Amino acid sequence: MINIRYFLTHLTLRHGRRRSRKKGELLGERFLIQRERKRRVEVFLYRPDTAVSEKRPVLFNIHGGAWVAGDATGEDSLCRHLCDALGAFVVNINYTKADDRPFPYMQYEVFDTVRWFWDHAEEYGLDRKRFSVIGYSAGANLAAGTAFLIKDAGISLNSLILGYPFLDFREVEELVAGKVNKRTIDVMRDIFFNRGTDLSDIIYSPLAAEKEELVGYPPTLIIGCEKDSFGLYPHAVAYRDKLDKAGVRAELISYSEAVHGFLEYYWPEFRGTFSEEQKQYRDDAFERIISWLREEWKQTGNMSEYT
Repeated sequence: MINIRYFLTHLTLRHGRRRSRKKGELLGERFLIQRERKRRVEVFLYRPDTAVSEKRPVLFNIHGGAWVAGDATGEDSLCRHLCDALGAFVVNINYTKADDRPFPYMQYEVFDTVRWFWDHAEEYGLDRKRFSVIGYSAGANLAAGTAFLIKDAGISLNSLILGYPFLDFREVEELVAGKVNKRTIDVMRDIFFNRGTDLSDIIYSPLAAEKEELVGYPPTLIIGCEKDSFGLYPHAVAYRDKLDKAGVRAELISYSEAVHGFLEYYWPEFRGTFSEEQKQYRDDAFERIISWLREEWKQTGNMSEYT
């Protein structure tokens, strides 16, 4: 059962995102995605240092933070690492937080960013057969849900990586009676959702997807923490099983002692206490993520540098 009370303590961190920006120069290049009659989306671009004759894969990175906290600049070093290790173009999306614009505003920011680079792939030397998305926690929720919008728009994602994902808002309804203060749930709804929003919509709750809705869903790698402090590990297992039953290639890598957020926390931008054990889990997980992505990209037949 998800510990919603613990999860919602992250609401108090929403002002903390303003302090997560580095004072010095960022490793990524700030860029604004233009959108018709909408605010531009801030992203940070990471380009491979080595030149190749082939078109590059692109990986879209979506940070966590309970939809109200965190900032893409907090994953600056993480994205540079992925760019260098993969030889890929990385787009780090600084989506608008839910207390500023409720759902589905941020989902469409992610969607519009992917679509913008799809439309401008030739300009940036990107291979449309190797578009991938990675997200963590709330960012994994955005990644998994937006994947439905992306495929329905005719954009083919090569692969999807979900780190300790939150995948089902329907459980919020189930927890109201006697287990979580109803006022807390009402506050959450007021912040996250417009009035009358259906929490079972697959954009918000991918675990609610029916088998036919998963047709064309990208191969998915899920990273799970068995002792997740937010109780999200069952989401990881359930989504792996749901994808597998729908015929979608899915793999779950589990860490029995890793903490929620371990993929994101142990980088230079992280201000907390460093744990060598958690850093080892992080290093192992990213080695496996990078290897898995390389294999998925290699399947396109366009990756001579990986063969």
